[in-house]
Amino acid sequence: MESDDTSRFLCSVIALYDFRRKARKKDIIYNRVLDWFSTIKCPPDKLGLGGKGFSPKVLDFGKQQKMLAAKGFDILTDFEVYSVGPAYSDKTQGYQAAACFSFDDAVYSYIVVNKRIVSLSELHQGLINDLVTLLLPSYGIGYYRPFHQGPGYYAIGLSKGLSLSGEGYEEALRISRWGDIGLEKKVYNKGCLRDVYPLNYLSQSQLGIEVEGLELREWIRREPKRGKLIPLVDEIMLWELEDCELNIIQSILQKNQAIFDPDMWMN
Repeated sequence: MESDDTSRFLCSVIALYDFRRKARKKDIIYNRVLDWFSTIKCPPDKLGLGGKGFSPKVLDFGKQQKMLAAKGFDILTDFEVYSVGPAYSDKTQGYQAAACFSFDDAVYSYIVVNKRIVSLSELHQGLINDLVTLLLPSYGIGYYRPFHQGPGYYAIGLSKGLSLSGEGYEEALRISRWGDIGLEKKVYNKGCLRDVYPLNYLSQSQLGIEVEGLELREWIRREPKRGKLIPLVDEIMLWELEDCELNIIQSILQKNQAIFDPDMWMN
């Protein structure tokens, strides 16, 4: 891959939350992720492993692979895989692709890849569709975000690269509230959406919320301009939206208290 001039390149990101099949399929998930790295021709070169007996650092992929093979998946609580590639000195400067999974109390995953390599649609079709089947997430989102603004951090409620005043500060505050309150209280299991994104992975908790007197699933189906619902597995549906539809739908869902408002969840 040719080097980007700065760390401001756009990334495709999909995040999944709260797996209903989190304990039994760690090895299958890990190997499926490695297959995906191979498919997009971004060989992994860094690997971090969580759990008793593993180093807390992200280290050389080959050495960490041997450690995982020796200790096994039973003690694995989380992992993060990177393809930094030849264009960057380390993963803080940039990378081609990354995959992070937590199987412990904070159950989430996110996949980040340079948009020049894989678009959101390709990411869903190439990997996420399989992961949804394997993990049965309660909720998920797919979005684009510049690398210098922490595309993976955004998924778990951490902000990066934003101004400390004005609109940047307000956005950073909204992001952190998702981590401090939204994820902590698992508001998606009570029907609350974080926001509206190009890709939205919805379970029955979200599809059944009321919007303008209708269940969300029915409200979406009433108008073509409200995007399209695609059945995936076990009553999980993908809600796809065009960029031109996002702001209008966001405004309607906010008025119907369907989008996360931290002030409503403080207590």
